[in-house]
Amino acid sequence: MTTWSNFDLVRVCYYTSVVGDDSKVTGLKRRMSTITYRCRPEINSELTGQVVPIVFKKSAKNQKTRNVDIQIVIDIMRFALSDAIDLVYLASGDGDYLPLVSEVMRHGKQVYVAAFSSGLNAELTHSVDEFFNLDGVFFVPQGTNAS
Repeated sequence: MTTWSNFDLVRVCYYTSVVGDDSKVTGLKRRMSTITYRCRPEINSELTGQVVPIVFKKSAKNQKTRNVDIQIVIDIMRFALSDAIDLVYLASGDGDYLPLVSEVMRHGKQVYVAAFSSGLNAELTHSVDEFFNLDGVFFVPQGTNAS
């Protein structure tokens, strides 16, 4: 099985939306851009990157916005159609991304998906090159003592 540290990350983008004015959006982007990640620390502890926040404004908390989904599709297809990447790592269990996954793979790119079982479209688990269930990473199974 592949581990998360087996590949070099080119970029980590975090897509979200927030209710508020432009200053709230800017403040969230600023805070999120302070988050960094380390890529392949076993090889080079200095190889780090900054998370790129992509934040959309929405008018109400219960309003569903498609801006995040649309931007993810645009960005992934832009990279998939270039030679800049070999692999797309999507952290989402949303079945709406199945056509995107299929098209990216048709263009010869590998697609890995990571998601929680809650809200996961089961079709994703066998439609990608590799699937990672995040439940075991973030949650302790019932009946297990967490020390």
